[in-house]
Amino acid sequence: MTDRTVAKKYAKALYDIGTEQGKSEIFAENLKELAALLDESREVTEMLSNQAIQNSDKKNAMSVIIADMDPLVRNFVNLVLDKNRADSLLSMCESYMALLEEQANILHAVVKSAVPLTDEQVGKIEDKFSKLMEQTVKAETAVDAALIGGVQVRIGDTVYDGSVAHHLKQLSDSLKETVL
Repeated sequence: MTDRTVAKKYAKALYDIGTEQGKSEIFAENLKELAALLDESREVTEMLSNQAIQNSDKKNAMSVIIADMDPLVRNFVNLVLDKNRADSLLSMCESYMALLEEQANILHAVVKSAVPLTDEQVGKIEDKFSKLMEQTVKAETAVDAALIGGVQVRIGDTVYDGSVAHHLKQLSDSLKETVL
């Protein structure tokens, strides 16, 4: 089983418990904290992935680190450690968030532009694509000078390319077809 598959199964199980207990948002906050910790703390990540460290020692260390989290989230982390799946913990956190957003009808978009976009511009793009997709779209931005101008929006596997570079390529291709 791939890391992603394992992460999705564990995340789904935790999500189901959170929904049943009415704690899905609390779990989400706890998992955001845990994901940030795993993403930012190389020491914690190395400790969790180190096979020479006993699971009991990992659990003791994590119990101190996540002491203020919901007991069910702490139990979840302990279960993950017991099953030797610590290397998938960050993916599990991300998969949980994806499930939560899917249930809330939220899509993520990556918006690339040649220059940084203002908050107002990002808001307009989110509004336009929210209407188009009939779901709430939240955008994350990136700068790619190769686009020359305009924007490129990726939602899932679909790319909406309104960049100058794309239009120039289309024009070039069209001219080549006309000449041939």
